[in-house]
Amino acid sequence: TIELGFAHFEIADGQRYGIIDVPGHEKFIPNMLAGAHGLDVVMMVVAADDGAKPQTLEHFEILHLLKVPRALFVITKIDMVKAGRIDEVREEIQILIDGSHLEGSRIIPASSKTGEGLDDVRKEISRLVSEEIPRIEHPYFRFPIDRVFTITGFGTVVTGTIISGSVNIEDEIILSPIGKKLRIRNIEVHECDVKSASAGQRTAINLPKIEKVEIERGMELISPALNSQMHSKYYAEIEMLNHKACRFKNFKRVRLYKGASESIVTLVNLTENYFSPKGKYIVDIGFRQPALITSHDRFIIRDETNRYTLGGGEFILPSTIKRAKLPTEFLDRLVLFTKSDLNSQIKSALVFDKKIAVPINELVAKFNRHSKDIESALNTSDDDILRLKWKTNCVGLRKKLEEKKTLILNTVVEYHQDNPEKLGISKQELRDSLKREFSDDEEIENVWELLRENGTVIDEGEYIKRTGFKVEFKGADAENQRRIIDLYSDFTSNPPKRDRLPELLGIDKDTAFRLLQGLVKSKELLMLKSDFYVGRKAFDKVEEQTKEYLLKNGSISIIDFKNLIGTNRNLSVMMLELMDSRGVTLRQENSRILRRREV
Repeated sequence: TIELGFAHFEIADGQRYGIIDVPGHEKFIPNMLAGAHGLDVVMMVVAADDGAKPQTLEHFEILHLLKVPRALFVITKIDMVKAGRIDEVREEIQILIDGSHLEGSRIIPASSKTGEGLDDVRKEISRLVSEEIPRIEHPYFRFPIDRVFTITGFGTVVTGTIISGSVNIEDEIILSPIGKKLRIRNIEVHECDVKSASAGQRTAINLPKIEKVEIERGMELISPALNSQMHSKYYAEIEMLNHKACRFKNFKRVRLYKGASESIVTLVNLTENYFSPKGKYIVDIGFRQPALITSHDRFIIRDETNRYTLGGGEFILPSTIKRAKLPTEFLDRLVLFTKSDLNSQIKSALVFDKKIAVPINELVAKFNRHSKDIESALNTSDDDILRLKWKTNCVGLRKKLEEKKTLILNTVVEYHQDNPEKLGISKQELRDSLKREFSDDEEIENVWELLRENGTVIDEGEYIKRTGFKVEFKGADAENQRRIIDLYSDFTSNPPKRDRLPELLGIDKDTAFRLLQGLVKSKELLMLKSDFYVGRKAFDKVEEQTKEYLLKNGSISIIDFKNLIGTNRNLSVMMLELMDSRGVTLRQENSRILRRREV
């Protein structure tokens, strides 16, 4: 056998099971790896005349690294050797499996020529496949492609083993990693047309509107929800095998096998500068292009020349933090990740995610778990995890959110210290200064909104300022601001238009307008109309006079108001309109009365 072979058989209860025949020769181990994913049971065949060979050990090590849950070992061609030879081969196999996760697996001698032992093989297969295998249900469809061909009249067909989720005829799926949207035309399981197929089934899928040349072995058909979970770097836990090729320095390029795919990747040990035989490490794996990985996906690595299997392991999370900045606490989380419960794994995912708040549906996709599983884990979490309703329902770490709040607040305070004459930092400047510390502008805005809600900062439209901050001008600027307030607090004549300020103050236009804007933003001046202003304190006094007059007389005309405060008609009209807009007075024909709430 060079390429993968496929068949199926029925056991006594009528259940059908798929068989994948993988090549055993050492030259074809890459082909073997393409068929070794998603297996429930492995039958390893060792010829009695040859016995265990180097590739037998390599195949067994691969089964160990992939954590295939169950196995049986069959010694074939027993009709060609003496009984003593069978015992020798049995002992060779026993040495392999002792101390491994497959310890206790049966070893059955058999002959396809005489039929001896074949009934035992069938019974053991039936027993193994009938036993319930503990597994986590993963909802999203994933289908690594191991063959692609064309059938006349049907078009392109792909085959593989569904490793998670299910698929139905007419479902829309994505061809990863190229991101092409496709539709399922037909599904076949064990040579029978079906409407749907699910995890564990060998399946053939007919795809319209795509040519055979566009698809390669190792590509995956996936649920659209998983298409966003593609990254170029991942953290993983790796176990090295015991031979000299496993000794090398960081940044070595190796071949990584996952599902039916083969990729050239770069390995970096996060705890040391090198790798050693039999070592177990937390690593950073760099792909040449984004790859779809979910937590707990298993993989095998071989040297770049494809001569040796070096090791294998389990993916943890996307790599998001520069290696030089990886704190000890984070490394500890990676070490414990594969052994911890879902709640702890979610917390670790939140620690490593650059975002403050991660949408719950993103966690569902990241772990490929049902939303009820994620919700159940979150409900058992402590106060470290917060639920946040931003754009969607999100969760985040309290500590991370508080750190980001402090970061924004400190940025605002530092700006006030450096620019005491300005009302506050512009929102755009705040975004620009913090863009490396946040995942996007929307996240910055969400955090400053939380600060505004708890009264820590004030949103002034285009600006953000610390609550309690007051603009402080010094020297000539302070004197000119005082003069501006005086100009707009004199009601004996029309207030000057804005354009006249530079002339009246004897300063340049930019400075005059900057000082004027500062007074308006700090509410020392109130705008009457586009070019007219009034001093706030002076206006507050006029407002109180007007209220007292109305409480005594019931209404006030423009002429009465003009006489009351000693100003001209034009300014009287503008001031009354401002009181109308502030909800103090209400116009009735040519007079004003107090609004009901002011009575």
